[in-house]
Amino acid sequence: MNVAEVRPGSLRFLIFAFFVALARTAAAQPPDPALLERLAHQAEAFAQVEKSASYRQETVIEELDGDGKVSSTETQVARVVNDGKTTRTVLEKCIRNGQDVTAEEQQKDHKDDVDVSISFPAFTSSPTDYTYDQVGVDPADATKVKIAFTPKKPTKETIEGTLWADTATGAVLSVGARFTKTPMFVDWAHFTVEFGAKTPLGPAMSRLDFEAKAGFLFLMRKHLRGSITMTDYQVPSERAR
Repeated sequence: MNVAEVRPGSLRFLIFAFFVALARTAAAQPPDPALLERLAHQAEAFAQVEKSASYRQETVIEELDGDGKVSSTETQVARVVNDGKTTRTVLEKCIRNGQDVTAEEQQKDHKDDVDVSISFPAFTSSPTDYTYDQVGVDPADATKVKIAFTPKKPTKETIEGTLWADTATGAVLSVGARFTKTPMFVDWAHFTVEFGAKTPLGPAMSRLDFEAKAGFLFLMRKHLRGSITMTDYQVPSERAR
């Protein structure tokens, strides 16, 4: 399996791309504007982490056959290094179907890897680009609310979905989303993400699960699923403000 198109770091959109079915119910209501403002600060913090932090990344990718059974597996361990100006991914280990192919992958030129950008919702008290609805409350904890978001002008760079937020802290706990318009040759892509990592700049992504099916006409089709786990975040002291 050649999974260069989903190598760690090559698809920066994975940081902010997440899936869950968008559900509007009769109980939907506008979220508290003050909460949206706090979420806006959280979104800014995510962007700062992406620009400033270095971290360890472990990626597991499975390719499925027509019956939904695993036909190939690849595990990659890498260090994403950010020097404040550029971000690069240093591959440390790559195991494909039980074979160590680290040296082979390290020699490859991945400059042509697919790189798709996604616009994360810009939360504001007076939203202009996205529509927000509060669609649920955690029955076990009323401070946890579920908010659905959808772009007013869908493009290939926008996403739609839902997030869980903590009204007490103003923190995003988890997000699920999908492309509002899928990129060329992508049939569908689903993503879920958790923000359990802590950094001097605030919470950061700790785990991302994804599943996607893509193909070029009827010549080549791929059904992939996998997970990316981020740990050991490091931010230089001069950038940890």
